[in-house]
Amino acid sequence: HRMQSTWWVCRVVVVVVAAMLVALAASGQAQPLAKRDLNEILNTKPKRPFCNAFTGCGKKRSDPAMDRLEEAASGAELDAIARHVLAEAKLWEQLQEQLDKRMDAERAVEASSSSLYRRKRSAVLDSLAQPKTLKHIQKVSTSAH
Repeated sequence: HRMQSTWWVCRVVVVVVAAMLVALAASGQAQPLAKRDLNEILNTKPKRPFCNAFTGCGKKRSDPAMDRLEEAASGAELDAIARHVLAEAKLWEQLQEQLDKRMDAERAVEASSSSLYRRKRSAVLDSLAQPKTLKHIQKVSTSAH
């Protein structure tokens, strides 16, 4: 009997709590949400306009004014730019040639200094590789005595 009364009490408590939640939700009035600026929420600084050295600030790269600026460039300006680029290319070629010459000179010095050792080694190896004949053995034995 006592178990049944406990069950009834639990059920009543659950129903009362559920009713209170429903009443609380129904009594609350929905207020319209105020739209807030994201910068306000995050407290960030406003972005600066796009700036570059050629067009200044506040203009996009795909700005039609840039197209007109490119069309307005005279042939003399383009020739001057082309001459400058070619002069730079020639300068780089000369620097590369000088570097190649220095590298070749260093390789030649290394090759000449190491060739002495190679000759000595090859002379020793050649003498060891020669077949031993009877005359050679007699010559070595007489020179040793």
